[in-house]
Amino acid sequence: FELSKLEMDANTCAKLIIYTEKELSSYGMHITKSLRKKFNRKAKIARSIRIKADEAKSVFIHKLESKKEELDEIKEKLDEKTEIINRIRTIKTLSSLALVFALHQFKPTPSNVMDEIDAALDFCNVSIVANIIKE
Repeated sequence: FELSKLEMDANTCAKLIIYTEKELSSYGMHITKSLRKKFNRKAKIARSIRIKADEAKSVFIHKLESKKEELDEIKEKLDEKTEIINRIRTIKTLSSLALVFALHQFKPTPSNVMDEIDAALDFCNVSIVANIIKE
């Protein structure tokens, strides 16, 4: 009697183990499906965000390029104006130097008192004239 009871207990344990394995496998499949769905949803959202980010980036780059063209045009105009201003400064500097040398030639003195001539003879303007002479 006891041997048959042990065999029944062994069979019951084996059946219980098989049942448990099936249940665990079923839960595992359920968890895997659930995780796969969540992952696919997150991946879809990530792709959508990536597409929107790429679109925003391309719009931003296009705007930057158009602004760069505008800035290049403004820079060209400023360069032209800067060149004109440098020419005017050069003329003022040369005129001031000519006046100083003419006064010295006419009536040499150890010092002269002049107003409004120092701006034309500042370092920047004299450097421009010096560079022109070097060229």
